[in-house]
Amino acid sequence: MAYWQRSDIPELDGLDLNGRQTLWSRAVAESRSPWTAALLLVFCVMGGGIVYLLTSLFPTLESGWRHHLLFACVMALLLGSYNYFVTRFFARRWLRAHRAADMKTGV
Repeated sequence: MAYWQRSDIPELDGLDLNGRQTLWSRAVAESRSPWTAALLLVFCVMGGGIVYLLTSLFPTLESGWRHHLLFACVMALLLGSYNYFVTRFFARRWLRAHRAADMKTGV
């Protein structure tokens, strides 16, 4: 299921707005690893490949402001996708593990 806001994420239920923000920021920071950095590199390389492919197919995009606009749009879409699919996946996994541990200890 897609969760667009922090208030919709089931792992953050029962927390106030400030608590959700704090815990989500910690989950994102703690869930970063060399693997997520490698995935970010893959997304950036994919962006370069897509721009190269599009400029090969459409020669009018090869230079000038259109090329820069195309590059910015493709990278924004890919980095947004990375944030939504990769960052949220690992942060929610971290939240599930640590919230379950907190529930067991009663914290």
